[in-house]
Amino acid sequence: MTVEDILETIEKKSNLISTVYFICVILFASSFSTLAPLEMGIARNNIASSVDKTKVYLGGRYFLGLGKEFVIYPKTAQTIEMFNVVAATADKQSVYLDLAFQYKLKPEELVNLYAERQQGYDSFFRREVEEDIKEVTVLWNTIPDFYEKRTDIAVQMKDKVATMLSANSAELVDFQLRSIGLLPATETKIIETLVSEQEELTEQIIQQTTVVRAEKEEFAAAAAAEVQVINSEANAKGIAITSTSSASAFKLVTDAQSSKLSKIEEGLELGTPAKLLSYMWYTGLSVNSQKTKLVVNPDAAAQAKLT
Repeated sequence: MTVEDILETIEKKSNLISTVYFICVILFASSFSTLAPLEMGIARNNIASSVDKTKVYLGGRYFLGLGKEFVIYPKTAQTIEMFNVVAATADKQSVYLDLAFQYKLKPEELVNLYAERQQGYDSFFRREVEEDIKEVTVLWNTIPDFYEKRTDIAVQMKDKVATMLSANSAELVDFQLRSIGLLPATETKIIETLVSEQEELTEQIIQQTTVVRAEKEEFAAAAAAEVQVINSEANAKGIAITSTSSASAFKLVTDAQSSKLSKIEEGLELGTPAKLLSYMWYTGLSVNSQKTKLVVNPDAAAQAKLT
């Protein structure tokens, strides 16, 4: 064997070693998998078509081995929005609902979730929530429930959704019933009811305002008459035209006015800021009674009471 043959053999072996080394580096690098900080996952063996049921991985870089990778799930809350969901009420009318809810997957149940849904849990949650919403809606009447008891309806829907998610490896973070659409005829009927309530309440407030103004004028007139008498007496006592008598006369007048204004306050029971604001509100309604409109809260019947 010549020197050239030896060199050629060495070169071939070197190339083989380099190739093997390069392959090993690639295989070793491919044995690592990474999860982002807001992700979690379970290890899946693509060669054996199986998953590791013993561990749930959180964010980081891990050595899994050849042929393995992560099945990735979100660790943070996820939002699902649903629009124009058609549901029937107890009185067999249709309502159109817009809603949203936020949920988080339970890390300790991730293996079960993969076994049952793999990564199709989002669409499953949508279908189940739509069914739950319809089951709640059918328990309530269109009128008056869907404009007077919307908060109660939303709470019942939230509880229903929370129960469903808890049974499917997730937990409810929050739920929002964003809007309720009714048929045009139903909306017209509700508007007519609200207008009637507004007119009735406005008339009641105007009547109460009239009573308050009459009482005010009665007390004010009586107080003014007494102040006038005391003013005359004070002026008579101040004829001496001395600074002392003038000061005394002024004091008599101011004391009398203060006393009578206090009687007005006591007579109208305006001893607190809240009662004073109530009186000012009634006075404003009376002055502009022909143009006054009161807005009734659709969720709770408004009641006005003069205290």
